[in-house]
Amino acid sequence: MMIELKDVTKRFGSFTAVYKLSLTVEKGEILGLLGPNGAGKTTTMRMITGFFPQTSGEIFIDGKNVFNTGIKTREDLGYLPESNPLYYDMRVHEYLEFVAKLKNIKDIVEKVGLAIEKTGLTEMRKRLVGNLSKGYKQRVGIAQALINDPQVLILDEPTSGLDPKQIVEIRELIRSFAKEHTVILSTHILPEVNVTCDRVAIMNRGRLVSLDTPENLLDSFKKGVGADLFVEFKGNKKESEKIIKRFTQDFIYEKEKEEHFLVKILQTKQDIRAELNHSLIKAGFDVFEIYTRNPELEEVFISVVSEEEGR
Repeated sequence: MMIELKDVTKRFGSFTAVYKLSLTVEKGEILGLLGPNGAGKTTTMRMITGFFPQTSGEIFIDGKNVFNTGIKTREDLGYLPESNPLYYDMRVHEYLEFVAKLKNIKDIVEKVGLAIEKTGLTEMRKRLVGNLSKGYKQRVGIAQALINDPQVLILDEPTSGLDPKQIVEIRELIRSFAKEHTVILSTHILPEVNVTCDRVAIMNRGRLVSLDTPENLLDSFKKGVGADLFVEFKGNKKESEKIIKRFTQDFIYEKEKEEHFLVKILQTKQDIRAELNHSLIKAGFDVFEIYTRNPELEEVFISVVSEEEGR
C-alpha cells in the first residue's frame, strides 16, 4: 500500500478535528474524501502532507513514517491546497521554475517541461499567471504539485469554482495521473467522485463513517432502502389508486393531466414492475412506461451522514 493512516487523531485545544482515523490507499488508486464542511477532510490532508503533525496515531507513505523520516518522505508528495498558492505577476514557466528551486529539484528545465506537458499548459507557458482563466490557474497549481514527480498527490477541492467544461478537463487530467501517482482528492461535487475516484471515504465530525467504491456504496444503499419506481399510464385515478395500494401505500402522483398520470412509488425493495403492469393492463389502463430510478451518490452521502449524526 502507498498510504496508511493508523488511528490518527488531531486535536486543536479541546476541539477534536479528526478522531481515530484509519484507512489505506493502494498504489495508483484515486481516493475521494467526502464530507460536509468541518468533517476533517482538509485537516486529514494536511497531516498526510506533514503540514502539521497529528496528535496521536501514525501516518505512513510507502512504508515510511511521515514524521519520523522528516523531509525525505515529504519530498515524495505533491500538494494542491484549496487556496491555490500562485504568484500572479510571474509567467507560468517562471512560477514553476521558482517552485522547483524551492523543492531543491535538479534538472529544473526538464522537470518544468514535463509538468507543463502533463497538465496541458504548453501554449500558456509564457502567459502571466494572473491573466489565466480559473481552469488554467488550477492546472498551474496541479503542475506545481507534480513538479517533483511525486508518488503521492494530495488535491484539496481541485475543481472548486470551475465551470462545467473546466471541471471535465480537470477530471480527465486527474484520471490520467492514476497509473503514475496515488491520488487523494477532496470535493463537494458528488458526481465527480463517481466518475473520477476508485473508492470514496465519507467523513463526518472527524470520523470515517463509510469507505467503499462508489458502485458498492450505491448497491448497499439500494438494497437497504430500495429504488424509486415510476409508472406512466392513462385511465381512472381512483381505480389506479386501488390497484397500486395492493402493492404499496407509499406512492405519489407526480404528474396529472386529464386521465394521464405519472406515479412515483417510493423506495420499493421488491421488483413489482411485471405484476403492477399486468394488473393495470388487466383493469383496462393504457400503460406507457414503467421503470426504476436508481439512487444517486448524493442520496447515499446524505443518508450516511444523517445516520452517523443520529447516533
